[in-house]
This record gives sequence, structure tokens and C-alpha cells, in this order.
Amino acid sequence: YNFWASLPDSGPFPPVQPLLDGQLPDFADHSVLLHFENGIEDPAIPFLGKVLADECDTGGPLRRLSDIPGRSLLSRITDHYLQIIANQAPIGFEAEFVNQRGRTILYRGILLPFSTDNATIDYLYGVINWKELADQQTTDELLLEIDQALEAGPEPARIDSPLTEWADGPVDGARSLNEDED
Repeated sequence: YNFWASLPDSGPFPPVQPLLDGQLPDFADHSVLLHFENGIEDPAIPFLGKVLADECDTGGPLRRLSDIPGRSLLSRITDHYLQIIANQAPIGFEAEFVNQRGRTILYRGILLPFSTDNATIDYLYGVINWKELADQQTTDELLLEIDQALEAGPEPARIDSPLTEWADGPVDGARSLNEDED
């Protein structure tokens, strides 16, 4: 949102041209750009970040909204895009779902409106971040390891090398200074 809000304000929606020119923010790998060139039913995808594309696991290019696999993370963005058209404002969302590989994904994202004429939303820039929950077996193994480590208690500290004379030096020096004052 801060990225979107910091863009030049010449109308209700920032101009999309910088994005089209490749001036993408550092989180571009987790983003998608939708273009409503032929209406809102099946927008084009002029840009899809590499990390987000890899998560979709399609093996081919995604050119339109209808190309997005139904159980992919990218499909979560498409569940919300009509809200931004209706509200005429950015919209954030977060939830969890089970993806096409059977993994539980926690995600949050934002959709940001952009325009070519500064008055009409004809592009949406979506950014999404996610975490995969560990499966039950991995969680159980990790908890068992933690329990075993706590039961064993801390290991005693080991000293591999003898203390140097310097460790005793300042204390001895302080005593001799005090002795001289008497």
C-alpha cells in the first residue's frame, strides 16, 4: 500500500505507465498485473512475477485470468479482484487454503488500482505473500525433538583452551594500585 500511495497523484488512481515500463518495486517477484483491455470478466496478465508463477506450477505461460489454475495461490487474488472494481480503492485480504499439492498455505495480499487515464481502473497490481504450514508428521517430529532437548537440560559449558594471563591481569593490577595508595 505504501508503494501505491507514494506514486504521483494526478487523479484517483496512479498511472500504470511506470509499471508497464518495467519500473517495478522490489517485491515484483510476488506480484501480478491484470489488464482489463476486453472487460472485467477475463483480464489479461501482462506481468507475472517469477516466484508467484513458480508457485502456480503450470509449466506454461499464463496470459489471461482464465489460464490460472483453480487451486493455485494466484487464484486467491482473482477471488478478490471484482471487489476492487466495485469499491474503487485498494483492498487487502488474508486467509488460508489447501493448494494443488495438498499443502496448507497461509497468505495475505493486496490489490491496487491503476489507470491509463487517471480516472478509470483499467489495471490492477496484486501482491501476495505466503507461508506453507508444516504437515502433521513434520510438526510432531519437531515437537518431539524440542521435548527431548528440554528433558536433557543444558549441556555443561566446555572450555577448549586455558585462560590467558590477561584474564587475571586487570584484577591484579587494580589491587596493586590500591596497595600503592596506602
